[in-house]
Amino acid sequence: MVKTSKKALSIDDIALPTFPPRDFRLSEHSVYEDENWTLGDDSSVRLMGHSKAKLSVDWSTYRFGHEKHESSLNNVIAKSHLDARVSDGIIEDIRLLCFVQLEMPSVFGKRGRQIERSKPPTVVTMARALVVLFSVVDTVRAERIAAVATALPYTSLQSVSEISFQDLESALKKYPFVDGKLLEKALRAFASPVLRGKFSGASVQWTEGDIENLTFRKPNPRNSESVMPDAMFRMLSNTASRDVACFLYALQLHRYDQTVPAQLSERLPREIILPEAWEDYVAIRNDDREYTAKLGRKSARTGDRRKEFTRQHGISTDDFFTYISGLQRACMMLIGLYTGCRFSDFTSFVVGCIEEVHGMPMLVGTTAKHRPLNAPVGEDIWPAIPILRDAVTCLEEISRVTFNPYLVSSTFTVAIGEEPQPLSLGGFRNGLNLYLQSADADNRWSDWVINPHQLRHTLAHKLAQADVGIVYISYQLKHLYTALSGLPADVTLGYGNVGEQKLARAMAVKDISREAANALFNPDSPIAGGGAEEFRQRRKVYFDGRVAEGWTQDEIIDQLAACGSPFVNVGPGYCGGVREEELADGTKRPPPCIGNLQCNTGDCDNAVVTKIHVSQWKDIVVKNKELASNPHLAHAADNFKAAISTGERVLRDLGINPATL
Repeated sequence: MVKTSKKALSIDDIALPTFPPRDFRLSEHSVYEDENWTLGDDSSVRLMGHSKAKLSVDWSTYRFGHEKHESSLNNVIAKSHLDARVSDGIIEDIRLLCFVQLEMPSVFGKRGRQIERSKPPTVVTMARALVVLFSVVDTVRAERIAAVATALPYTSLQSVSEISFQDLESALKKYPFVDGKLLEKALRAFASPVLRGKFSGASVQWTEGDIENLTFRKPNPRNSESVMPDAMFRMLSNTASRDVACFLYALQLHRYDQTVPAQLSERLPREIILPEAWEDYVAIRNDDREYTAKLGRKSARTGDRRKEFTRQHGISTDDFFTYISGLQRACMMLIGLYTGCRFSDFTSFVVGCIEEVHGMPMLVGTTAKHRPLNAPVGEDIWPAIPILRDAVTCLEEISRVTFNPYLVSSTFTVAIGEEPQPLSLGGFRNGLNLYLQSADADNRWSDWVINPHQLRHTLAHKLAQADVGIVYISYQLKHLYTALSGLPADVTLGYGNVGEQKLARAMAVKDISREAANALFNPDSPIAGGGAEEFRQRRKVYFDGRVAEGWTQDEIIDQLAACGSPFVNVGPGYCGGVREEELADGTKRPPPCIGNLQCNTGDCDNAVVTKIHVSQWKDIVVKNKELASNPHLAHAADNFKAAISTGERVLRDLGINPATL
């Protein structure tokens, strides 16, 4: 089958009676009318890290009558999406919404950057969440009707247009998962004006505004305590670096990081000549691979050679395999510690991924998040410090026995004719924790569990300690998914406690975070400084106008954060007087000061102070109190007292009681 039309769908197509087109091709595997949507693309690097289950929806699984699972009509809340059951009509409504979300997400998107097509995992997750929610709606409706009319038989929902706002409100209280953000987005989409009348010939009974009044269960914010303690980071880094250095040293391969002490690994017998053992082991793995392909089933013909390997090198091939597996985990740990990649990024690194970019060695791969599936691949870079280059060298050697070009992969052999695959998320996470267990000789961190996102937090924390600034951190963690010279993305100060480490001073005009934008522009946020009153009035007028146009407060803040700040952050506040001002008579007035050297943001009428500057003002008050009490500085006491007075006034304006300092 082919698409009904070669041109992309538009919002006008939704109004047609033939929408959705039943033979529209969703992927190389499926069209709209298929009972099983398989949305994966075998050629897409950005989908490599996802399991097949995350890329497919089997609609038949959720229909009443499928097998003999407990259903919502038996008053059982589904504990998994696989247990949820709804009517055919509900399935068709969910299918329609998911189709629009997949192929035309801009219909539902907020103002700003639009994407042409949603990624399959997003749509699959949305479908599952909606099936579970509407099965819960069936349950609460059945209970409500039974309470007032016991003898009245209950008829299950046949369309989302039958669901009331009260049904949603009751069902969300019993919804078993924390999919709040996704459900909120989906329910808003159901109420979108462009889909009016498309659900079984009718519209839903709620509006987008109604959804704002619902309470959704959402995951708890990621705990910043998940950042690795310094001692643990140091232990893992040192141990993994030593493992890598020992392998390269023994194999007589070039080492980029000469600072790591190298000797033969304690896991190998002292008499072993590793270059010879390694080549023998590579030959054994290759011979077994070819023999397996010849027989058409997994087999080995190297029994005698394996015995000879043990006799000659003092270690069995099984133990040597265990050693190589541990080395591979050490390499993965180093890449995790020093790149801050998402797991989907790890799966893009292949043999030969170290390249010179503008004279600097870089780890080159493909970023998946925030990038369209059809965007160019193999163009995203991470700085490759020497130990990372050594880790990649080791993984490239290991690929000689795995026959797998993916650096983050299983240690087992890829059979001839089999498609190489990167390691799964579970396998990667398990590998990291196995390495932690082996490296933690004192069991100091026996209760600790490592995950890829924790590695991102930890790297951000380390970069913050190095005071490299938010621009660099944003780029390293790939929040900058435009060109490096473009506008940074919405940098989250939560990563690695960056905000708590006072990196606000490193923020330039173009990389202001959403937190800072909210503190500056939100009409409910307290501000201080000489220019506070005028700015407070201007932002209220601006917000009132935007709200009258139909914008929500979050949308306004998002847009302002993306546009950057009109001010320069001078440390204890923002300065709005850094440009020449054109007067009424046509003449120009230079900026009122030259910045921090003559700046008093507490009094200057060009200054605005927000809550992100509280820590600086606390320091100003505390430090000047110390100086004022110093008898050797008595001649400047009046200046210190003036600074204290200004600081305490600013803190009070920001809602802070100076007496608590």
